Amino acid sequence: MTCTAAGPTTGSLEIVTVTTGPAQDANGYLVSVDDGATQPIGTNAAVTLSNVPATEHTVQLRGLAANCGVTGDNPLGVAVDAGATVRVSFSVTCAATTGALGVTILGLPDGTDAAVTVDGPNDFSEVVTRTDTLDGLTPGSYAVSAENVATGGTTYTPSVGRPTVPVAAGATAAVTVTYTEVAAVPTLNLQIDGLYLTQSTQTYNSDVPLVAGRDGFLRVFVVANESNAARPSVRVRLTSPGAPEWTQNISAPPGSTPTRVQEGDLESSWNLPIPGSEIRPGLSIVAEVDPDDDVEESNNNDNRFPASGTKALATRNVPAARIRFISVQQGSSPPGDVSDPNRLIDLARRMHPLNEVSVDVDPTVFPTGPLSPNGDGWGQMLSDLDGKRVAEGTDRIYFGVVELGYGRDAGLVGLTLGQGVPTAAGWDDVSDATRVVAHELGHVWGRRHSPCGNPPDVGPYPYPGGQIGVYGMDVSRTELKRRASPDIMSYCFDNPWTSDYTYTNIMDFRGPSSAVASVVSTPQPSMLVWGRLVNGQPVLEPAFHIVARPNLPKRPGPYSVSATAVDGSRLFTLSFDVVVAEDGPAGNGHFAFTVPLDQARATRLHSLRLQGPTGGASSSRPMAQLRTGPVSESIVARREGENVSLRWNAAVHPMIMVRDPDTGEVLSFARGGTAVLRSAKAELDLDVSDGVRSQRVRLAISRW
Repeated sequence: MTCTAAGPTTGSLEIVTVTTGPAQDANGYLVSVDDGATQPIGTNAAVTLSNVPATEHTVQLRGLAANCGVTGDNPLGVAVDAGATVRVSFSVTCAATTGALGVTILGLPDGTDAAVTVDGPNDFSEVVTRTDTLDGLTPGSYAVSAENVATGGTTYTPSVGRPTVPVAAGATAAVTVTYTEVAAVPTLNLQIDGLYLTQSTQTYNSDVPLVAGRDGFLRVFVVANESNAARPSVRVRLTSPGAPEWTQNISAPPGSTPTRVQEGDLESSWNLPIPGSEIRPGLSIVAEVDPDDDVEESNNNDNRFPASGTKALATRNVPAARIRFISVQQGSSPPGDVSDPNRLIDLARRMHPLNEVSVDVDPTVFPTGPLSPNGDGWGQMLSDLDGKRVAEGTDRIYFGVVELGYGRDAGLVGLTLGQGVPTAAGWDDVSDATRVVAHELGHVWGRRHSPCGNPPDVGPYPYPGGQIGVYGMDVSRTELKRRASPDIMSYCFDNPWTSDYTYTNIMDFRGPSSAVASVVSTPQPSMLVWGRLVNGQPVLEPAFHIVARPNLPKRPGPYSVSATAVDGSRLFTLSFDVVVAEDGPAGNGHFAFTVPLDQARATRLHSLRLQGPTGGASSSRPMAQLRTGPVSESIVARREGENVSLRWNAAVHPMIMVRDPDTGEVLSFARGGTAVLRSAKAELDLDVSDGVRSQRVRLAISRW
């Protein structure tokens, strides 16, 4: 037998691409053989495949852009011969995806800029000042407009050959704008399109009431009927009942008089700071452009705004905002920083409808338990702060300031006890604390969340995405706020401001019926009745007998607290609804009232019963009556540096209200038999509760 060496059984396949035309795909294509795995190939390239079986194959070019196509067959059939190299070539043609527009400008003197605007698809807008070709345009319809041009004392008016020009892919459309010299007859006319006085936010029609006594910023919008170089002044006159007329001239801003209102540009309006002393109820205004006829116009009879009479500017007196910042210490963390209360209130003062703002700092450090990013511990802290506020009988908003061990992205950094309730808290972060104060005060003044950043409990809101919707103004900084800025009541934190909607609703809330209106009742013997909902379950806190201003439910609700005497008779019943924190955990709520209760009825009190839709809770006087002797013998108070440590029998006295012996301020609501609080005093006043009744004792602090 004779054997011979076997010949080759494979060959090579060279694949070539040749691409012509514009808008070629820089990423190239994909090629596959016999529908197998693909591999990349350039737009004008070659790829050689080795060890291809010597037989018939199909080669397909894939991954072509939408504007490109293969000329001829795809896939292509090819026979590979053993030991040979076979070439397959694909011809690809790509079509243009954009077009062009040639703009020819005629009739203007050399060196004079035209005023031609081309607007088109996808918000395209470009100003053309010379003959030019605009390339790379999306196919579609383009609007061509032009404005008058004034130069060397001569005005030129435009004529647009085709105001609407279709632009096709791969083609260049054309339009001609011809300017014609106008005879030197005065055609310029100046008018005041509108004006408004803003203190934080304002609509163009002045729908937002002004705050009496608060500084404002006047914007007058002068427009001309044609392009010009005029820079007229504006004279304004303010009048209000019983006050002298206030007149000021406003110089023109830089540049010429605009031909349209540009509210988003401070340099396109005639601006004037208005002192708060001139903003009073009954305020009205009149303005006149070019009052001394310095500018030659075609019509001088329409320079006044309004055309007749005056424009009334609604102005309100608002109550003072009285806020107390309280340093809160959670566990062993440092106390919240309240060293600069003006920094904390700064944004709220600039943004909200306030005039007189009275801010003070509680001299004490208020202790609380650990605070969690998910809201755990916040309800207890706010409940205690509210109990302190009610017990102290003040008309101030209580705002706790706390240092947190986590950042804003981790979770909760501020919380209001409930919409319309004057108790809130927030972190002391230098870069964010003033925003949190402004946000939480919005809740205190009745506002719900605005729809940006996915907050809970979003209320009705007139603008999409939680935007402020109208231009805002930081008057103290002369800083215009864009309409797309997020509302302060949203969870979008990039330079928030207030909308006219939020602003006016806060102003309405803070009227005479406001929940934070001045307290006018007289302090009298009362009982602090308070409690919470925790995960939907009612908690009745120990009651305290105090001297305070009455604070009763404003309306009935599904919850009630009943006080029963030893003989079973009813001493009082409260019907109410709990307040719920906007940002707090679901199922949580709070209530706190001071109920007038004289000594005779207090002596008869035997039990308190809280009842609600999900259950009830009660407290009864122990069989062993509250001691009338030296209760202080069962309580140990020890000095530990700048802190005081308390120990007592919590089974007998579930809670102690700790007060400053000199000022009566509530320093702590101590629970559980042990507590640590800050005080430099040698003595403390303790209101010791058995759950139903309480007794005041003064306790000296031991130093060992």
